[in-house]
Parts: sequence; structure tokens; C-alpha cells
Amino acid sequence: LNKTHQLQCAVVIATKNRLDMLSQRAIPSIFKQTHQPDFLIVVDDSDSDVRSANQAIINSLQLPACRVVYLEN
Repeated sequence: LNKTHQLQCAVVIATKNRLDMLSQRAIPSIFKQTHQPDFLIVVDDSDSDVRSANQAIINSLQLPACRVVYLEN
């Protein structure tokens, strides 16, 4: 692989009404990886009362070299 063409990594998380699973399992597993992702895409199909909490978690992430996208489905 040519040094000018680095591989990039994307993580996609789909969630529905599982705030604890998102905050206590999915997100921590990303931080435990040897290489942080270049992109994190969270697709939220939760009920409206759960979405705001999910979005707050995603907005608080400290992943400086990662483009984070939160999408409501």
C-alpha cells in the first residue's frame, strides 16, 4: 500500500432504545481499540424521549481525529 493512500476506518452503530448499551458497551469498545476510527456514524431509531440522551452521549465524545455523525432514523 502506498504511503499516500492510508487506510481509513469507519464505525457504524445502530441503536434503538438501548441507552445503557450505547453508553456502557458500544462507545467504550471504540475507545479500547488500538486505532481510533476516522469516522463514527450513529444511527438512532429510538423513541423520541431516548434520542436526546443518546445524542448528548454522542456529542460529548472526545474523538479529536474522528468525524462523528449522529443520524435519527
